[in-house]
Amino acid sequence: LKAKDDSHAVAAVAKDASHETAVESLKAELKAKDDSHAVAAVAKDASHETAVESLKAELKAKDDSHAADVESLKAELKAKDDLHASAVAKVGSHATAAESLKAEL
Repeated sequence: LKAKDDSHAVAAVAKDASHETAVESLKAELKAKDDSHAVAAVAKDASHETAVESLKAELKAKDDSHAADVESLKAELKAKDDLHASAVAKVGSHATAAESLKAEL
């Protein structure tokens, strides 16, 4: 009976040690997976951040281009307004000259 008890005790200790080793192995595996996921998450965040910065730069370039287009159109419109004002002044001058000639005649 004592030999059987001793045998069972040895088997129980061995089984506990085996379970403890298995638990430690699973813990190590879980930690490795967590670390891998953390690294992947950081890489994904960095990738998204780079994509966002790229889109911001693209948007700024488009805004700058639009601003330049607007300034160009404003300058073109001002030149046309100036030309129109000059034409109106000439017409006024011609009208005055015509009235003057009528008065002379």
